[in-house]
Formats: sequence, structure tokens, C-alpha cells
Amino acid sequence: MTQAEFGTLEIADAIQITKGRLFVPLQPSHPANDYDIDYMAHSQALQCRWMGGTNDLRTGDPVFYSVAQHACIVSDLTRTFYGLMHDASESYLCDIPRPLKPFLKGYYEFEAALMQEILTRHNVPHTPEIIKRVKVIDNSMIYWERDAMIGLPCEPYANEKLDHPGTTIFDVVPDFEPWSPKRAKQEYLDRYERFAA
Repeated sequence: MTQAEFGTLEIADAIQITKGRLFVPLQPSHPANDYDIDYMAHSQALQCRWMGGTNDLRTGDPVFYSVAQHACIVSDLTRTFYGLMHDASESYLCDIPRPLKPFLKGYYEFEAALMQEILTRHNVPHTPEIIKRVKVIDNSMIYWERDAMIGLPCEPYANEKLDHPGTTIFDVVPDFEPWSPKRAKQEYLDRYERFAA
């Protein structure tokens, strides 16, 4: 895209992504944004969940567990395309911890607009029923991931007993182990191809 085609947007309003492209996260429908699934899978495969705090609970050694793998598991458990794509906005906005989001002015609006553009461009079905099903599993994942790779909190959350699914990640994914970024990207793309077909 030439400067003339790009318009008068300041370069500070865009981020550079792979292959020399620009992406304008706060203008989801901007013509520079092509929502390339290879880039999205790549970005999510290199972002660690839990702010990078995942570890081997026995040794304390760092364990890399990606947003892409999280999305693959949610997709597998819900059997939905939306489950795979439910964190797709994080390809461009990063994985921001839930407790921070309400304090980032305008974040929810930006994220919602970006997600809507992604879902539309990739023809992802997202009825209220599908969204609800994915949300239930996504919320359970918080506990499954935490218990396996972060550890129990010193003081339980106020709603811990009500919200905890009462199972472990190994109950729902018996062969669970964190994937390498390369595998996570490929697993994500494989699922995307199956749903898109």
C-alpha cells in the first residue's frame, strides 16, 4: 500500500506486522488491515498466557503456554470456530489480564470493534448460544490453567468455590502439555482450515 493509498494516518497510529505491512488497531475497517490468518496464528503462538507467569509447579522452571494453544483447546472443547477465534483480537492488542481491562479507557470498545471485524472477515458463526458456550469453557480454562501452571492462590478468590469447575485440565485434555510456538501455530492453522472449509 502506497502512502497515498494509506491516507493521512500518522505512522504512530499503526503497527508494523510481518512482510512489511501496517495494521491500524484502532480503525478495524482501515484498508491497510488484511487480517491474515497466518499472522494471527503466529502472533498468538508467541504470546504467553498469564503474563508469562506459567511454570512447572514442581521445579518452578518457566513453561511457555501460548494464547494459540489456549484457543485450540477452547475450540476443541466447544467444537466451534468461534472458540478458536475468541481471542483473535489479541493478535493485535496483546493478551491483557482481565482485571486490568476495565481500567483501560476505551479498551472494551476497541476490542469489540476489532473482534467484530475479524469475525466478519473470516465468516465465523457467533450466535448468542455459541458465545455463551465458549464463555463457559473460557472461564473454566482460567482455573484449569492456573491450577496446572500457576498454582493455587495464597487467598482464594471470593467466588472460587462457586466458579471453579471442580476438575483439572487433565480431566478434559488427558494428554495436555504445553506446545512449542511452532506447533501451536500449526495446530491453530490446521483447525482454522477445517472450520473455514
